[in-house]
Amino acid sequence: MINKSSSLQMTSNVLRQKHLKELHDAYIHFINERCYPLILEIFNTYRKMIKQQADINFDLERIQFSYEHQCRNNISIDHFRQIINDKLQKLGNLGSPLLSDRLSVVNPQQLITTDADENPNKIVINKIHVIMQKTIEQAQHNSNMLDDIIKQFQRPIVNNTLN
Repeated sequence: MINKSSSLQMTSNVLRQKHLKELHDAYIHFINERCYPLILEIFNTYRKMIKQQADINFDLERIQFSYEHQCRNNISIDHFRQIINDKLQKLGNLGSPLLSDRLSVVNPQQLITTDADENPNKIVINKIHVIMQKTIEQAQHNSNMLDDIIKQFQRPIVNNTLN
């Protein structure tokens, strides 16, 4: 009976080892054929997602920097524009006490004919004032043209930062 029991134990151990080896082989097959490709796919998807998130963060920072830079430029351009307009208005509002209302919108040629009998110093001052007024008007016109040009440049910059 001892031999029979011992023989049964040996057979049982052999069968257990055989089943364990089969189970181990099935486990290795399952890991290699089913799990590993899924793990690789998940890992690659995760890497792509991390890279995409980093790209989005980089683009966001670039857009934010560009936006802040544009705001600073717009503020400085607007400030510069305001200073120019204020100076031009001050110069435009300066009036010569020697000028009469009828001379405020005349050209220099009319000054010569209408004021020929007046004091020569007054004539020169009036001519200078008329020339100064025309210069101021031209500067205001050029300032408006500069504003239009700046606005044309700002549109593509804003569109590029939004794209």
